[in-house]
Amino acid sequence: MNKNRKKKVLALASAFALAAIAAATFAWFTSEDEKTNHFEGQIATGKDIEVVETFEPPTEWDPGSEVNKDVAIANIGKYKTLIRVSLTESLQLLKDHQAKPTTGAELEGKTSKDIYVLPGADAPAGFTDSTFDGAAPKISVTAGEFAGDYTLKVKEKAETVGTKTTYTYRYAFEKGGVLYHASGIDGFVRDAANKIKVKSGTPALSYVSLEYNAAEEKAWTQAPIYAPTFTQDGTLIWNAPAATGSNNIQISFNNITTDPTVADKWYFNAADGYFYYTSVVNPGVNTTQLMDAVKLLGTAGNEYSKLIYDLTVKGQGIAAYKDAVDDWLPAGINDSLATALKDLVPAK
Repeated sequence: MNKNRKKKVLALASAFALAAIAAATFAWFTSEDEKTNHFEGQIATGKDIEVVETFEPPTEWDPGSEVNKDVAIANIGKYKTLIRVSLTESLQLLKDHQAKPTTGAELEGKTSKDIYVLPGADAPAGFTDSTFDGAAPKISVTAGEFAGDYTLKVKEKAETVGTKTTYTYRYAFEKGGVLYHASGIDGFVRDAANKIKVKSGTPALSYVSLEYNAAEEKAWTQAPIYAPTFTQDGTLIWNAPAATGSNNIQISFNNITTDPTVADKWYFNAADGYFYYTSVVNPGVNTTQLMDAVKLLGTAGNEYSKLIYDLTVKGQGIAAYKDAVDDWLPAGINDSLATALKDLVPAK
């Protein structure tokens, strides 16, 4: 080995967080020391390689829905390099995902980081505004992000069969043009002037406390090594269950191969948990795409309401020489993979 030649090891990390209930926000995490920087649909730049990502943060992540997440690695340095990628996950679930009624007290002084107020839905076509006998029920909050008056809005639809007319109602609280879910109402009664009032019950908003359990965390490359089963879906996609989430989160990959001698593919090494690129990456060139999408499966129950899911993608590059391969794959780790990579590069 030439002791005067320094090996060059390059690393970069990029990540995103998915948060959902029937509504979700996403966050990206990227930099060499993995401090948090938020961006959307951008490129996470490192020194000589970068994780190139295409990602459009959704406003809703429902069970059964898929979020596009394209990932490749670019060599932006001056030297040929070998590349591998590792994944790290973090999943947080609410301590109590059950929605609870409130007449306002639980919202006082709170922010959207503390409380989630369930949204309401407008009535479908064919419903018209109801008129209250007197003032409509109202909930008032005096302080915090939820401060304001929430007024009960009711719409009705009449259906007459013979001499009998039946009314169907749809209702929600409204504040500033935004609708919120209304609960605690046991129907309405009508007077001779067709004005309504609440039959019984106490109109209430519905909220969920955003207090989370400790995060379930898993780095694929740390013992015990996570080695999922990759299931091919068509000709381009390989699906694998995420390391967290009890098989309710699925990650889709591209260009997976079980033969490390096939060029321009990604080989998952179950011995150490890394994805290895099967070709040398020249300066100014990208790898083929590794990741395609992340999906919250339809098997996810209410306990996944308002989840926070972080997936960190970390790319590493090393100088394209035979002895550099030994740093990643010492003898006995995966000799067939090590041989395939060494066959791509010179000794010095």
